[in-house]
Amino acid sequence: MSFKSRPLFLLGLLLLLVLPLSGCWDVRDIDNRLLVTTLGIEEAPNNQVKIWARFPLPSVKGTSGGERIRII
Repeated sequence: MSFKSRPLFLLGLLLLLVLPLSGCWDVRDIDNRLLVTTLGIEEAPNNQVKIWARFPLPSVKGTSGGERIRII
């Protein structure tokens, strides 16, 4: 390997080794997200627009006494 190509080789090796380090540092579990299932756009009074969204609220299984717990 010549002296001129060595820095290019080291830079390529460094990039190859650094890419897997990004990992999942900002991952959010799918159970902790609200996903829009319905989006509505309606005409409101005074020449305005009303925009609304609906989100499913999953319930926790195994609650006692018929009590439902909603997770948001």
